[in-house]
Formats: sequence, structure tokens, C-alpha cells
Amino acid sequence: MKQRIPLFLIVTLPESGQSAGPPFDATKVTASIDSFALVTRVTGSRPTGYVIQTIARDNENNIRLAVDYHLGSTVQRVEMMMDGRTLAPVAHWEMLARRGGGDTRGEVRFSDGRARGAFILSKGVIDIPLDTGIVDDDASTALLTALPLEGARAFTFRTFASPGQVELTRVTVAGIDTVTVPAGRFEAYRLTVMARDTSSVFVSTASPRRVVLVRLSDGSSEMQLMNRRR
Repeated sequence: MKQRIPLFLIVTLPESGQSAGPPFDATKVTASIDSFALVTRVTGSRPTGYVIQTIARDNENNIRLAVDYHLGSTVQRVEMMMDGRTLAPVAHWEMLARRGGGDTRGEVRFSDGRARGAFILSKGVIDIPLDTGIVDDDASTALLTALPLEGARAFTFRTFASPGQVELTRVTVAGIDTVTVPAGRFEAYRLTVMARDTSSVFVSTASPRRVVLVRLSDGSSEMQLMNRRR
């Protein structure tokens, strides 16, 4: 697992009879800059770190998604480029910097039905076939806002995850709650995401939709929206 806040890791085991195709509406992925505070049960309202997520479209209509993690003396940046229509991964870059420890970098490119390169945690260079209908695992939390949450109760989709494997994600719409975070008070869909660390992800019902809160099921840590732009 990468040195990153585990709240963004969404991985589940496959279930038979469920579609593995991507259920997202790419037109719902809108430009935004969102800042989050990371808090734990021990620190209460005092942040232990911060996350900044930036989404934009380039001149070729590719979607660019960058996530910056600031955890004490450690800074990690994960940047992804996805096809603006299919959300298929095009490129993935990552950088991990520790104060006094230098930088570690990884890069994976996707073309001709293959994934080539190396993640930070890869033991070597990967060059493996990759099926269609797969999204970047590091984009999976941000892409929850592009699900048709008002019209369905459960979704599955496949992700390509570090250090180089395809995994299946399952999301269930558990209800609508009102949540309060530093950015304000929101009516939000409560999504249950079963993973190595099962989490609840709250996505605002108002458009454009935003992830406003991510909470581990045991209540040990949360990621709370602090500020939103665009």
C-alpha cells in the first residue's frame, strides 16, 4: 500500500453476476479544487494532515486529476490523466517526499491495451495487458460523484491499482443524511464502500456533486471537506 491516507483506498472482492463495466457519467466530472482536513478519534477537530484534490480538463478533453497529501513531514502527489469520455486511464504519476529523505517517483502509461511503467510500490517495471472498462484506483473516490446515485442502489466497477493489479469495487447507496463539516452543512448521499478498511463516503445531493466527508467504519479517522472552489 502506498504511503497515503487509507481513506482513499477502495478495493473489494469480486461478486458473480455483477457488471464490471464502468457505471459513471463522465460529463458529471467537473472542474474543481477541494481541500480536506484529516482528523482522527484521538485528535478530535485538530487536523493531522490535509488533502487537496484538483480536477480539470485539458485542451484535448482529457480529465486531469491531482491529489496532494500533506501528512506531517511527508508529502505525496498522485496525478492522473483519463480519457474525457470513457474515463479510461491514460497516464499515472506519483511522487513521495519525506523531509530529509529525498523523493521517490513512479509513472505508469496506458496505451495499446497495456499498462507499462512502475508505481512507487512496484518491485520492478510492469508491462501487462489491461482490459477496457477499467478506471484508475486513485481516482475512484473522486469518481463517486459521477455515479447516478438518484437512480440506483448499488454499483460495481473495476480499478487498476498499485502495485499493478485489477480489482473490483462495490458501492451501495445506504441513504441520505445531513452532515456538517468545516465547509458547511450538506445534504448528502451516504455510500457504503466495502474495502480493506470499510468506509462511508458522503456525496452532496446538490449539483455539482462533491465528496464532503469520508469516514472509516470504526470511526477512527475522517476526511472532512474544508473548502471548495469552482
